[in-house]
Amino acid sequence: MSLGTPPFPSDWSEHRLGDLLDFSNGVNAGKAAYGRGVRFANVMEVVNNEALTEKDIPGRVALSSDAVARYLVRPGDVLFNRTSETQDEVGMTSVYVGEEPVVFGGFVFRGRPRTSLLDRGFSQYVLRSSAVRGQIIARSQGAIRANVGQRDLKSVRVFLPGKPEQEAIASVLDDIRSSIVRQSALVAKKRAMHLGLTQVLLTGRIRLPGFAADWKRVPIAEVLEPRTERNAAAAALEVLSCTKHQGFVRSLDFFKNQVFSRDLSNYLVIHHGDIGYPANHVEEGSIGVQELAERGLVSPIYVVMRPVRGTDTFFLHRQLKLDSFRQEFARATNASVNRRGSLRWPEFSRINVSVPEPDEQRAIASAIRDAEAEIAQLQREVEKLRNIKQGVAQQLLNGSTRLPGMGAAA
Repeated sequence: MSLGTPPFPSDWSEHRLGDLLDFSNGVNAGKAAYGRGVRFANVMEVVNNEALTEKDIPGRVALSSDAVARYLVRPGDVLFNRTSETQDEVGMTSVYVGEEPVVFGGFVFRGRPRTSLLDRGFSQYVLRSSAVRGQIIARSQGAIRANVGQRDLKSVRVFLPGKPEQEAIASVLDDIRSSIVRQSALVAKKRAMHLGLTQVLLTGRIRLPGFAADWKRVPIAEVLEPRTERNAAAAALEVLSCTKHQGFVRSLDFFKNQVFSRDLSNYLVIHHGDIGYPANHVEEGSIGVQELAERGLVSPIYVVMRPVRGTDTFFLHRQLKLDSFRQEFARATNASVNRRGSLRWPEFSRINVSVPEPDEQRAIASAIRDAEAEIAQLQREVEKLRNIKQGVAQQLLNGSTRLPGMGAAA
């Protein structure tokens, strides 16, 4: 369906961005000028924020007073990202709603309103709508990096309702965005609390009620043993990979295509509850406990370990994810006889850990699981709100749904 036909209502007016905004290029200063001076809005600030305030702009650049005046961003100005590694982000917009003087960089265009037809609040949303984004992406060029020029942006068409309806739509979307911000802040607070909780519980600085026995400091070899089971029978098991932040993931889901060998007979079998890591990446934090399947497969480069003496591998894994152990892994890797930057079982097994009795391990693991489940639920609510906002915006910004008293639908 082409623009200018339904679903846009007949009482909405069509405009070119060049009729609504005056475009300007950003500043390109010498390398020594950056890091001090006036706040400096660049690509990522534009991409990541519908509405931009001075608090969202960490960069600074030292400019003369004349240059500051030339490249000043006023409240209500629209910033456009002119270049990106992907077409999905080229031409993204951010409306400046701050009060402090800021300037904009050379990879950004400034669009300064030349009429009062476009409401500032509404512009935050309509310029990121699918109808506008589709036109910008279609106009972008570049084989390696996507780029869009001023002439291209000026020709983009946008359909506007009257100012009262623009303000009403913006108010609805502002309310949803405020809910997302509040919920995201709660997630961040809970994550910070969880980080503190794990630190004190996993190191024994705070004990759960009912536990008083001393913790023991032992080599990993006393709580884990290597599992060297190969997939010799070529069983149809799923291939897993261990990531830094997500732990074990299904390889095909994570990488979107097959990155593992066709012949899986030499792959290692990793059972549910086993701990594993790629020997060449563990110092980066790529170590996980396998809880995706009863049995899975990992590359031969992995070290796979199963619990002994009642060890709770969830507890031990969370302990091994502490920053102190990443540093320990790096030291052990550097001291390894294998000079290829990998940490194998012999060196890994000699690293010391402090562990309580198995029943306290399980209690700590349960407390951490509960906290992580709460955070995951809160994050799902954030994603739900984002999906609601996207759906509501889609309907309001193309006029397929009209707010009460704002005219008949197309």
